[in-house]
Amino acid sequence: MGKTVPTYRNQLEMEIRELLPFRRALCQGEKVLFDTLVGYARTHAAEGSFTAHSDPLVPFFLSILLEQERKIRELEKTLEESLEDMKQ
Repeated sequence: MGKTVPTYRNQLEMEIRELLPFRRALCQGEKVLFDTLVGYARTHAAEGSFTAHSDPLVPFFLSILLEQERKIRELEKTLEESLEDMKQ
């Protein structure tokens, strides 16, 4: 039998497990932030599977960046709406 290639989701979970010592070293508030970032990566695991990238950290970090960009745009929109309301 040939070698079985782990799925991206399995690779992602292995990478997250390797980062757990780093997480344990963080203060409580930073652990929450870390968990949020990991959650972003898990949210986009299906998309990461489609990349077939040799390094699972590339889609891991792209997923995090994508979610952060989405949140930035939401905040910018909210700020713009608030400023418009203040002008009226």
